[in-house]
Amino acid sequence: MDEATSTTDQVMPPMAPDTQQSPGVPVKAAVTVRAPLEEVYAFWSGFRSMPSFMDTLASVQITGDGRAHWVLRGPAGMKVEFDAEITEAIPNERIAWRTTPGSKANAMGAIMNRDITIKSSQCHVHCYMQPLLEHIQNGDIDPTFIITHTLPLDAAPKGYDMLKNKLDNCEKVVLKA
Repeated sequence: MDEATSTTDQVMPPMAPDTQQSPGVPVKAAVTVRAPLEEVYAFWSGFRSMPSFMDTLASVQITGDGRAHWVLRGPAGMKVEFDAEITEAIPNERIAWRTTPGSKANAMGAIMNRDITIKSSQCHVHCYMQPLLEHIQNGDIDPTFIITHTLPLDAAPKGYDMLKNKLDNCEKVVLKA
């Protein structure tokens, strides 16, 4: 595929989650690609190509039967892994997926393709991602390993200076009252 232009906050059809719990935070994007619709659909349909242009996605391993194992790069080198399944595949039109039951992540999404011209297509991506806070509260993720310094509240100016100037290998400061 030649070139792509990206826009966000496009008007997109809402996704109807098939679960009673909140689907999470909506993430939307649209990209116009100079390639025929069939080529664009083939590029998306395996998901394996996604790490080549998504910085936060480390890998997608196809496990068979419409399922894949995803590894995301989280903050401070943290990894978030989950399994997802394709819930709908309409050739050259739409691919939808969701995390499988029992996954530590809760996500669902869809890629919708449409022809713009003979040589270009438009892809709308609409996902719902569960906020990390819920994982921290449930004990699935322990972010404390990124804290390099703990200081009393009255040492906030010193902590800011340490962080700003990367003194004493400072990466993350927590202030305690």
